[in-house]
Amino acid sequence: MAIAPAPGPEPRLRRAPAPFPSIPAGVEILPFAEFKECGIRMPVRASEADQHDDGVERDAHGIPTIPLRAKHDTDVSKTIPNKKRTPREWAASRPNFRKEWWLDWAEGEDLRNHGPYSAEQIPVDRLHQAASDFQKYRKFPPYATKVQYMWDQFRIFAGLLGTTPIWHNVSENPKPNDDEDDEDGVASDFDDEQPSPSQNHSQRSHTRFAPRARPRAPYAHFGQRPTIVHSNDEVKALLDGARAEKEARGLAWEDRHLINAPHLLRFFIHYLLRNAVFVTEPAIEQSLRACLPLIEQALLELPRTATIGRMLPDTDGFTGVCRELFDLDADGMKEGIEELRDLKLEDDDPEPDPSSFTVPTATTESDAWAPSAGPSASLFAKLGPTAFPLTHEPGAVERSVRRVVEVLPPKTKRGMSYPMCAATAVEDSFLEDEGLGMWRVVLDPWLGWSVPTPSSSISNAKGDDDDAYAEPKLLRSPTTSQHAPTLSRITLLVDGAVARTLVAGMGMGGTWVQLARQGGANGVGEDEEEDDEGGLWYCDDLNMVLPSFWVAA
Repeated sequence: MAIAPAPGPEPRLRRAPAPFPSIPAGVEILPFAEFKECGIRMPVRASEADQHDDGVERDAHGIPTIPLRAKHDTDVSKTIPNKKRTPREWAASRPNFRKEWWLDWAEGEDLRNHGPYSAEQIPVDRLHQAASDFQKYRKFPPYATKVQYMWDQFRIFAGLLGTTPIWHNVSENPKPNDDEDDEDGVASDFDDEQPSPSQNHSQRSHTRFAPRARPRAPYAHFGQRPTIVHSNDEVKALLDGARAEKEARGLAWEDRHLINAPHLLRFFIHYLLRNAVFVTEPAIEQSLRACLPLIEQALLELPRTATIGRMLPDTDGFTGVCRELFDLDADGMKEGIEELRDLKLEDDDPEPDPSSFTVPTATTESDAWAPSAGPSASLFAKLGPTAFPLTHEPGAVERSVRRVVEVLPPKTKRGMSYPMCAATAVEDSFLEDEGLGMWRVVLDPWLGWSVPTPSSSISNAKGDDDDAYAEPKLLRSPTTSQHAPTLSRITLLVDGAVARTLVAGMGMGGTWVQLARQGGANGVGEDEEEDDEGGLWYCDDLNMVLPSFWVAA
């Protein structure tokens, strides 16, 4: 006998809240089945845009649209779904996008606080963790800017990143050199990896490639201790006065490296100080704070070193005129050539060939006022009418490194209070603002800028000895000259663009030529003390430009 189940309670119906809201006047509710999408209203003319610009998005019927609370993956434009913008189009769509990456980093930099960095860890571990957090919690610019490359180079120099081993192609059965192994005490790389012929045969059946040798350190650094810090003193020395090997790695020959490196180091050192990475080491913190003024100076001077190197010597300007006029040979001066004023012109024309003949012509005297085809043609074209070839001659020639002491603007035209000699008039035409308007750069000898070593990494562009600029050298010294390379101050004539680029304290290494007055006499009422110190000089060759914070290695 089956028992019927007892009837359950009737389900309660959910009623709409009473009273149901009535339809507002003038509003028509459209069933969803009859709804048709008509798109968003887009103004065609500017006047139409101003008329309907109330900040509310409307459809084609003028009905305001509302955003959905939930976001979907399909909420994209259906018109051109697969179109990809080029980098140029992407940059154009961001009118406020700044090309300078350090300006983007500066926004919110004070809020980038990470850590904490435990004082129980040794400084090296804290430095490793801080460098990792510094890179992890910020967006580096595209790799084409080489900011990431410069950061990697700094980490390699600081011992925070190991260098990648260099792979070398080796033969299948290399012959170990027993003599080298016995002398160096280092086992060959192939002692443990040399397979037997049977092993080679079995491996060829499974793979197409020969077995690789063990990775090893680059041969340039084989047997050398890597640059890794282990103590507080080494960390302080690294971050206090260490100068990266930019010349050895070729990093100093690109303008973007000279701009990126100071900005990158400034952000990193501020990060270390802001997050108190070395708060328990006062000496290290003091060294880090001492680096900040040097970095600010590097931001100003490092990019200018490349600019000055491209501007000097001015071969198309004053230096080019002096080269054509004086015809100085630096190699000949090093060998001790005679004074230019003692040289005499010789007739180097060869005797005529007896088998040839020439038609005789009437002999005419040369016109002294006719322009010559020699250096004077370019001289007058660049300097104008001047007696410069008749009043000045090359004096002392020096090759040294000098430091900028002062940059002087052109002089104002002075009155004729006393008769001037021709040499003074020529110099005034160079220096006055109504003449050539040349600037003057006062240079002092920079002694001790480098320690002379046979393996110095600094060399000039012409391939001379590495120590060519370690000490000042006098390549040419007339008998009437009283110039002392290690004591005398010189005044260099430069263009206005070069003068405005130079900063007091910067150094320049090159060949300097003195513009000595012929006869060395002054005009009536002129005093030698009123002349520029050391006379006027010009740059014949420039091989290095140093920042003011340069220290001997």
